Amino acid sequence: MSKRVKIPPFEEVPHYPRDAFLTIEEVAKALRVSVKTVSRMDLPTVYIGKQTPRYNWGQVFDVLLERAA
Repeated sequence: MSKRVKIPPFEEVPHYPRDAFLTIEEVAKALRVSVKTVSRMDLPTVYIGKQTPRYNWGQVFDVLLERAA
């Protein structure tokens, strides 16, 4: 039996400017998916500092919009 995940209401989902650099956890929360799902999505990643992956929110949004078309 699978465990159901509670999806937060849209009002609780964070909103970011297009030029924001986000952690994988922040992207997952904004997209309302798991961190594991984000890691499998092959999104454009930038490494800042000690190999810390970050995601440019504008690029993530553009890639997802293109894939949806």
